[in-house]
Amino acid sequence: MSNQPRVQPNTVEPFEDRVDFLFRELELSIKWQRPSILFAIYSSEYVHSAAEADLEIKLVKLDQKVVRISIDNKDNADLIVKLSELASVQNAVFFINGLRWGGINGADFYIGLNNQREFFVEKQLRLVFWLTEKEVVDLANKAPDFWAFRHRVIEFADSPKPELI
Repeated sequence: MSNQPRVQPNTVEPFEDRVDFLFRELELSIKWQRPSILFAIYSSEYVHSAAEADLEIKLVKLDQKVVRISIDNKDNADLIVKLSELASVQNAVFFINGLRWGGINGADFYIGLNNQREFFVEKQLRLVFWLTEKEVVDLANKAPDFWAFRHRVIEFADSPKPELI
């Protein structure tokens, strides 16, 4: 008999299951009328687009609206203001993209997320932050309290399907 430890192979859930994990978290959030802060990490824009589209289809079946918020430059990076203006949208799930543009020339954007993290919970918002691998590292390092506030992290590190490229 050998005393060598058994090594479990690294298994990654299928793409559809990971989309379903996000969906189930949001579904429970809707059912129990509670906030949800989810981080979806991706390494390819193709995979990101596919995951976003699949999740949106599932949310629409629950009579939810997907509201996309893109941060495309430093001047357009006040997420709290944008969400304050849109927070009255009923049955909404917010997809947040582009955090990297909010952090240019300093960490002001991340400091804002860190300092105003309670806003998301108080307003009972349901948010999916779509993050690149660099954005998630910056977020965890520059906004550690906000990082700790999250409810779930799902990683989409898949390679894009050849037919999508």
